[in-house]
Amino acid sequence: MVKEDKIKRVIFFCGGNYFCNLKCEYCYLDSPKPDKKFCTSKELMKTFSKKALGGCAFFNFVTLGETLLCDENIEAIKLFLEEGHVVNVVTNLTYSKNLEKLLLLPEELKSRLIIHASLHYLELKKRNLLDEYFNNLQRCKEAGVSFHMDLTVYEKYMPVLEEIKEVCLLKTGLLPNITIALDKDKNWMPFDFYNEAVHKKIVDVFDAKELDIQRNIFFDKEENKPCMAGRWSLVYYWSGRRCTACNGIKVNIDTPFVNSDGVKWLGGGGYGYMPF
Repeated sequence: MVKEDKIKRVIFFCGGNYFCNLKCEYCYLDSPKPDKKFCTSKELMKTFSKKALGGCAFFNFVTLGETLLCDENIEAIKLFLEEGHVVNVVTNLTYSKNLEKLLLLPEELKSRLIIHASLHYLELKKRNLLDEYFNNLQRCKEAGVSFHMDLTVYEKYMPVLEEIKEVCLLKTGLLPNITIALDKDKNWMPFDFYNEAVHKKIVDVFDAKELDIQRNIFFDKEENKPCMAGRWSLVYYWSGRRCTACNGIKVNIDTPFVNSDGVKWLGGGGYGYMPF
């Protein structure tokens, strides 16, 4: 990405896979049958071209399962990179076959690729996949691909926080970013185990200052504050070709998303369909 390519949009792109090879206890995703009715590559890039978006976009590429299990996702990621966008791929990093396809991309494309390596520590340990995970991180490093580890903490992780820290430092010399497991039955708030003492312990172990920011978001009581995120971010569901405002969880944005051709993507209802 050249210096002049400033990020104009943030797109949370929900790709085409509903299955996962892991069964994490804190997973909040349902398991519906996959819908293979994706739009074509031509249609996809008509909507997400730099011209349509008004410039370079940051794509957070995730699925309702494991991202790398779906071959169509690899092709879409490649198309976005070729268009000049930045793509952050959320993956548990255990499906090495399709990871290899990304690591073999041309250097110019890899310079805008980020691997968001979700560290599901206890599940990986139970399935003897920890070595696969960390070996693939090393492969990313050797291929010149940026990566970061992300650890979602839930109750059963609390007794092994120091163990996780030690393993991460031993294998990579880095600490993971921290998020807190959320309960979809509580309007996407943290599970009950999360309190001030737990917060302090996690922050102390991982130097996780980012968790202070998350806590402010979780427990911010000013629900009616104006939010400007809908002017420059949205969630797109490839299967079904629909989009929702912001992160798609708390839809309170009435401002429509308008592309450079003046096409309105979102109405006041908070979601809409793509303009094909």
